[in-house]
Amino acid sequence: MPVVERTLQQLRHELSRGFQDLIATNGSLADPTVTTIFDRSLVQQHQDVIRGGNLYLYTGGGSSEPERPIYAFTPYSPASPSLYGRVDVLQGFAAAPSTNTGWEIHKLFKVSEYNDAIFRAMRKHGLRMLTAKEDYSIISRAALRNGTFHLWPNGTSSAPGGWSLTGSGASVARSTNSYQGLYSASLTNGAGNMARLEQDITQLELYAGQTVSFRVKVYTTTASRVRLNVSDGVSTFSSSYHNGASDNERDSFLEINDVELSNALTELSVRLTIETGGAITAVWQKVYDNMGLDVHEYDIPNSEATRFARLQHVYTEGSQDGVFDVLLPKRWWSINKESSPRRLVLDKGVLPNAGKVLKLVGQGFAVEPSTETTTIPVDNEMVLEQAGVFLINSLPNVGELSSQARGLSMKYQQWLANLRQYEDRSPHFSPNSVEVETP
Repeated sequence: MPVVERTLQQLRHELSRGFQDLIATNGSLADPTVTTIFDRSLVQQHQDVIRGGNLYLYTGGGSSEPERPIYAFTPYSPASPSLYGRVDVLQGFAAAPSTNTGWEIHKLFKVSEYNDAIFRAMRKHGLRMLTAKEDYSIISRAALRNGTFHLWPNGTSSAPGGWSLTGSGASVARSTNSYQGLYSASLTNGAGNMARLEQDITQLELYAGQTVSFRVKVYTTTASRVRLNVSDGVSTFSSSYHNGASDNERDSFLEINDVELSNALTELSVRLTIETGGAITAVWQKVYDNMGLDVHEYDIPNSEATRFARLQHVYTEGSQDGVFDVLLPKRWWSINKESSPRRLVLDKGVLPNAGKVLKLVGQGFAVEPSTETTTIPVDNEMVLEQAGVFLINSLPNVGELSSQARGLSMKYQQWLANLRQYEDRSPHFSPNSVEVETP
């Protein structure tokens, strides 16, 4: 089946309807309390239909809390239109839900069990739900990681991957004011304080006594406050200050050129600094080092949101920064799958100039949604039927569950037959791509 966009809530509701277990759901409430909800859609006439089930708030006030078991239910009756159906939960919420809270009730399975089955199905059939992926985080010959600020594994308002944020009141956010690739790091200092993005380069023994250089591309409109610092634990090296010219051209690189590191260095810390003063913003677009060493292996991003399933092309820049017009033939690169994270290995005769960015093109796995309303690409039928099989397998003994068991058993057999047909289909990836990770 085709891959379509769905939210976790949509998948769970469709799956639970297949079990006739979406007992009630709505997007609003009347006068909720910490232990009670009221709604006219609660029309079920038998208390046992709802009592013993679980109430889950999926959006609005209280939605961050786990589902609650239901111990009492009073149905709505048209004969008393001023009264609402009422559900009482055994354990109260920390605060009363809001009137716009979205809610749902299930009894056969908990929401957490539905979600877990959906996630397991996504992982099991990950190769049939691949999505296009690009990466711009690798800079040729650089020891620094994520020097283009492409990776933000902890969120777009936390420090970018590989970097730490320091400074009282300092903040950083992902920006699309980029130089090479897609993103940059917009750093703002707290008023009267400094701010810094910092990264420590490892394997110090490789760089002791070496002559090294660093360059950073940064945009700011404030003069004499923004510069690059590098410390080896013995000495601190600094670039000139940015002049505040509001250009976005190559001449706004700040440089530390041909400095000799100590033979007794204790650190190699690269610091992107806004010095003390009023609150200003500096947009760091690219930073890289040239240690004078040949680097042929590079970590491939491997957080859940950034990892590659397949890699198809590797490009680098030609004469113009940001234009990826040089395609490296597949015979020039390979994937080291013995390392963790996986590494891109360039042949010994292939070494782009220092500072050139590599563009990786391939496919990634669908990422488990972080919220109820985050859309994810899924093979809808395959995921729902596989999740249904997982859920039925979790029941104590389907063969002994009376009339409900017969219905579940028929679904189970049909879903298994469908899944066997799905397995015969070819995975949705390019035959010319190279495996990086498995689901």
